[in-house]
Amino acid sequence: MVCSRYPAVSHAFIVREVRALRELGVHVQTFTVRRPRDEELLSRADREEHARTVALLPPPPLRYAAAHARAALTHPLRYLGALALSLRLSTGGARALLWRAFYFAEAVRLWDECRRRRLRRIHAHFANVGSDAAMLAARIGGPAWSWSFTMHGCTELFDESPHRLPRKVRDAALVVCNSDFTRAQLMKLVERRDWSKLRVVRCGVDAGAVARPVRRAGGGPLRVLSVGRLVRGKGHAVLLDALARLRDDGV
Repeated sequence: MVCSRYPAVSHAFIVREVRALRELGVHVQTFTVRRPRDEELLSRADREEHARTVALLPPPPLRYAAAHARAALTHPLRYLGALALSLRLSTGGARALLWRAFYFAEAVRLWDECRRRRLRRIHAHFANVGSDAAMLAARIGGPAWSWSFTMHGCTELFDESPHRLPRKVRDAALVVCNSDFTRAQLMKLVERRDWSKLRVVRCGVDAGAVARPVRRAGGGPLRVLSVGRLVRGKGHAVLLDALARLRDDGV
């Protein structure tokens, strides 16, 4: 499983998913494009995941050189094909091409790390650079390899062009959508033949690990806890509107 940054403060649900899969007996090796800063590791679970996660950056020069040489010598056509695909996905301009070359370099390192561990299935969270690395690494790996990604929306859906969502859906073996809304938005971007790849899997929470709602005693004030980053996409404005309605209703 690969992410652009893992573990991360706002990605606790990925840590829960990884650890739950391991409890079910699935072998999960985690990769991150960039490591989080030490001050971002706020929980014991985060620190444990950090210790067992392989980082693709910063690049160890000898490892990168060895990985690229190995891929170019053992699978020259796949190697060149993955490079060509990465460059074709550029949004245009010299800077964008340079970044696509960086993504390709990271993908080769990911391919080499998976090869050494005999891993053949790569799953990426989010449609950002992690999914680019997964797609290109699987392309180098060949027909025996496959990849998939989790589509979280809504940021990626604001503008699909930088993430090349239609191409990624066509190329992936599976696309996990975190809601029916996300699946519906992707259905508009791809051909009907790819709709069967779009599967809804909601982010689960261990109900036993969170506090239970408690009835107010003696008509005291209602207290609401909202957990989420203070960004527009989290919908705090909707919560404030809902609280205003409750106040108007006498709550």
